[in-house]
Amino acid sequence: MGSDGLRYSEYPIHEVTVGSFYIGRYEVTVREFKEFVEETGYKTTAEKRGGAKLLFDKKWVKIPVVNWRKPYVNPYFRHKETHPVVCVSWYDAIHFCNWLSKKHGLRECYTIKGEKVSCDFGANGYRLPTEAEWEYAARGGKKSKGYIYAGSNDCYEVAWWEFNAQGRPHRVGTKAPNELGIYDMSGNVAEWCWDYWNRYTGESLVNPKGPESGESRVVRGGSWYSRYPTITRRGCEDPLEVDTMTGFRIARSAVELK
Repeated sequence: MGSDGLRYSEYPIHEVTVGSFYIGRYEVTVREFKEFVEETGYKTTAEKRGGAKLLFDKKWVKIPVVNWRKPYVNPYFRHKETHPVVCVSWYDAIHFCNWLSKKHGLRECYTIKGEKVSCDFGANGYRLPTEAEWEYAARGGKKSKGYIYAGSNDCYEVAWWEFNAQGRPHRVGTKAPNELGIYDMSGNVAEWCWDYWNRYTGESLVNPKGPESGESRVVRGGSWYSRYPTITRRGCEDPLEVDTMTGFRIARSAVELK
């Protein structure tokens, strides 16, 4: 974990083992998130806390009217139901996961008490991937060919990024998939993971789930704004942060219904 064969590796490089899991082939779309909101009446972080951040002249500015329904202030930033949802916080993502679990008759992973959240990884419902699961999937799992990006050494083949995205997200699944048939793990939008952020320690780990506490959650995958969306690049955000370059994809533990 951490090695991409370039100067963009995340150090210290270390060995990680993960158990079996499922992960979404695509990033969660506007259409899917809209269904969640319409069924539950859920109000997102941006709607409750005064908007989301937009990019203006390479600076991020919070705009009160911006949220997942309207992540723009001009029509150039296209927003279609087949695009990945943006302007969603980490908390919005886990509420979506619990709703989807309940909708499909699965046991919810998250216990949510305000901003205090715990995850039952033994539940069979939907959740965010751990950072280790995310990177393993991005690498192509057991089918990995050792690419720099998720599915290729040519970023243009697999990613919407700074040099081809025209400053906005695009429909999911329009670039080539990686070795596992998963799309957009390099570019399009960055993706929330479960883990609190911290620097790697260099230890060999089995099914790591990140630190027990922290201020920021891990964001992986690069985005339409990224210059180097390699499989190892990692970032972090306050879980209440909302902007136009961050969305999420879902995962599930490989367990039987209990």
